Amino acid sequence: MYRGNQPEPIVVAIVPVYNEERGVKDTINSLFNQTTPPRLVIIVANNCKDNTANAARELIPTYGQEHLQVLEFPKLEGKKAGALNRGYFYVRDNSNLKPEFILQMDGDTVLEEHLIEQAVIEFDRDDYMIRKGGKKHERRLGGICSRCIPLPLESCMPAHPVTGVRKKPSLQNKILWKFQNLEYGQADPYRLKTLGNVKVLAGAVSVYRYDALEQVLEYNRSLGLNEVWSETSLVEDLKLTITTKKLGWKASVGWRMKSETDIPLTFKDFFNQRKRWYGGTALEAREIGIFRKFARDEFLAVLMAVVIWALLGVMTWLIAKVYLAGGSVDWITPWLALLPVMWSILQFQLLFVRRKDVWQILITTTILPYQLFDIYKQYILLYSWYQCYRGKLSSW
Repeated sequence: MYRGNQPEPIVVAIVPVYNEERGVKDTINSLFNQTTPPRLVIIVANNCKDNTANAARELIPTYGQEHLQVLEFPKLEGKKAGALNRGYFYVRDNSNLKPEFILQMDGDTVLEEHLIEQAVIEFDRDDYMIRKGGKKHERRLGGICSRCIPLPLESCMPAHPVTGVRKKPSLQNKILWKFQNLEYGQADPYRLKTLGNVKVLAGAVSVYRYDALEQVLEYNRSLGLNEVWSETSLVEDLKLTITTKKLGWKASVGWRMKSETDIPLTFKDFFNQRKRWYGGTALEAREIGIFRKFARDEFLAVLMAVVIWALLGVMTWLIAKVYLAGGSVDWITPWLALLPVMWSILQFQLLFVRRKDVWQILITTTILPYQLFDIYKQYILLYSWYQCYRGKLSSW
């Protein structure tokens, strides 16, 4: 509608993969099954110990060598960011394409069929509104990310290396999946609030203007870094978003862009994932400095976590002390007035959750289980920031 007589956009997808032999075909198929498919998909196999690259190559006869390329790097430094940069430079230096948009996504993610089409509509609408308003110097939309939910529980389970049969989920797996499914869905109200100015263009699925990434590359080269995605940051997606905004581009979320991604299903993996996310954010906030809004918001979140943990500690100590002394704990009653407010917030957020079942409804209805999950995440947040300022978080 907004594109008018312009030709169909050229979209190139870059997909870094690490040991995704069982899921990489689903990822590739979801790209080519788009209503607006990418002109080229580049799979970058990054230090894989399994058969990921060959599994991806098996689809080349289906989609054609000109549309699907597989790059393999057995000893690639820079982890995911390094793979993304290799894919980007392949497009830039070795391809005859002149893409308008670059889609970057994780190798364990699957797209709903209208995602790219919706992204293009958002970019075209942004250009149209700027032209219509006559605001030549208005900030243009540089990148847009997808709404994301977990894959179904069975699809998140690891597969047997020989038979390919997925393991049956344990109680731990089921509990973590349900809590994270609630968490991902309940993030949507926040996305609505920050629709035109998101904090991070999530690495699971984001679409960038090629011009914006070229400007980021030029800026980084002025700093002596030949990269688009930072190969030293724990949160390369956040770092890229910060730089993109710094260079005058907007970052948004596509409300109609939907995808599904793999999630950690053990407490150890969940802890390590969040420690990297929170710790990487702490490092970026420390580098930026307290006078930038992003850093202030992150410091405020940490301060709130400290206050909550302090209040919990004081309340627990007071209740125990009064109870053991045989005194009355009626003073707690006024605090119970907060429960209906908390319940109402959780029920509103529950409206945005997909694949909810009776157990997830009970988790939010009874309040306590989800609050305990929140407290656990706040503990990881405080631990990660503490480790950051001790200099213990410097690499993946």
